[in-house]
Amino acid sequence: MKKKQIRIVAVVILCMMMVVSLAACGGGSGGSSTAAPPAAPAGDSGAAAPADDADAGAAAPAGDSGTYKIGYLNFGPDWILNRFMEEAKEAALWANPSNDFIEADGGYMADTMTGEVQKLLAGGAQGLCYDAHFDNMLPGTVEACKSADAALLIAHVPPFPESMHYVLEYDKFVGYFGSDLYQAGFQLGERAAADGFKKAIIASGAKGTLDMNGKIDGFNDGFIAGGGEILDTITTTLPTEVEGKVADSLAAHPDCDVIYGSTGAHTLGSISAAEKAGMTLSFYSSDLDPDLTQMVADGKIKAGDAGASVEWVMGMALLINFLDGHPIKDDAGQAPVIDWMKPLLVDQTNAKVVLDNWISNHPISETMFKNYLYAYNPDVTYADFTDFADNYAVDWFQDAKSKF
Repeated sequence: MKKKQIRIVAVVILCMMMVVSLAACGGGSGGSSTAAPPAAPAGDSGAAAPADDADAGAAAPAGDSGTYKIGYLNFGPDWILNRFMEEAKEAALWANPSNDFIEADGGYMADTMTGEVQKLLAGGAQGLCYDAHFDNMLPGTVEACKSADAALLIAHVPPFPESMHYVLEYDKFVGYFGSDLYQAGFQLGERAAADGFKKAIIASGAKGTLDMNGKIDGFNDGFIAGGGEILDTITTTLPTEVEGKVADSLAAHPDCDVIYGSTGAHTLGSISAAEKAGMTLSFYSSDLDPDLTQMVADGKIKAGDAGASVEWVMGMALLINFLDGHPIKDDAGQAPVIDWMKPLLVDQTNAKVVLDNWISNHPISETMFKNYLYAYNPDVTYADFTDFADNYAVDWFQDAKSKF
């Protein structure tokens, strides 16, 4: 009898030792903040569950990112917006080639965007990629995500501060990643004044979003601080209206010597209007596309900003980490709101580098992206995302990318 009891005790002890051993095999996150992307770990992706069976939010072990259906709402069909979507899709497929990336075009219109959000979620999107161009859409978008039990990522254009609570109170809001949009306009207004220009017209999308509000107010403040005067601000959401509105403004303000376009489409329309009016003007532009960046290199455009597409790539990392069950949280334990990254300032000295590495090619590589995913790097933390935003610049990024 005693021998039998001893054998039972031995078996119990052996089972306990196995449980402890198995628990020790489960990787944990940690690590310290650095001014460069997290170090590349060894390892590869494991097999993923089929999309229909994927349990969004269930913790996936390191080396195994799950398979998900991801919906992306594109604000409108211009080059920079399409580029945002392309890079988001590429990043989603880097996380797992079996991910299903479904797209919708908002056509620059709030009503259209509302309907497309519903379609994406009805189509089974487990995560929604969304920019908050229309702040009044935000409550309905959050409610739609709740009804569909879908995660929500916002990038590029944030909600207004007074509306941020809608997303922060949603337990499946994964975070926001974007640039300082006021700084985007300010640095170009400051530069235009420093370059000696005195009288400016601003051509922009309609005010009412933090994107356009920030750029308009930023350029205005930077240019005036440098001694310049804003003659007029014309606004339209539709690219087809830009040329006519700028032409009317130039007719009313023949002393204009410089135009700032808050998007590439607004700059191109402004250049066309000036040429048709027979006026020799200088231009500054946000959201440079290939043609506009080449114009910077050639000196036809004095300076611009670029590089915002990485916002969607870093945002996709937040979404994938959340769906994999390893959400990135800020120091207060909330979904991160990273809204201070500076857009790249592009002039004739670095336009060729930006054209080759940001405009003609997608800037973030697959290896670099994966180092922001827990599935491939269990040491990734919130600090790695903030370091990216803190340090983002042409030279820093080139150096960081070379490490992968």
